[in-house]
Amino acid sequence: MADGSRLKQVFLNVIKNGIEAMDNKGTLSIKSQVLADEVVVSVADGGPGIPKEEIDKILTPFFTTKSHGTGLGLPVSKRIIEEHQGSSFTITSRQGQGTEVMITLPLLKPER
Repeated sequence: MADGSRLKQVFLNVIKNGIEAMDNKGTLSIKSQVLADEVVVSVADGGPGIPKEEIDKILTPFFTTKSHGTGLGLPVSKRIIEEHQGSSFTITSRQGQGTEVMITLPLLKPER
């Protein structure tokens, strides 16, 4: 069973990061897809993207590019997904094209 408040924390953090990256212009898309026994959620922004040297550090605690950030949002979010037996929390980015966070979580199988 999932902890709704903790998953809400993950998605609010990822969505907020995407909105802030676009600096009030661009498109944020959120998509979900059920694949067999998991759900894949994608949050993609149309921001400037994250430089390669930063993408390698982005999940490191206390690393931040924000003047007001703590650098804990993404590492904590990844850990919450892992605690929910999620199989992935990946971040891909291209300079000038934006960033995408993909989260894969298991589906609860109904009892018969």
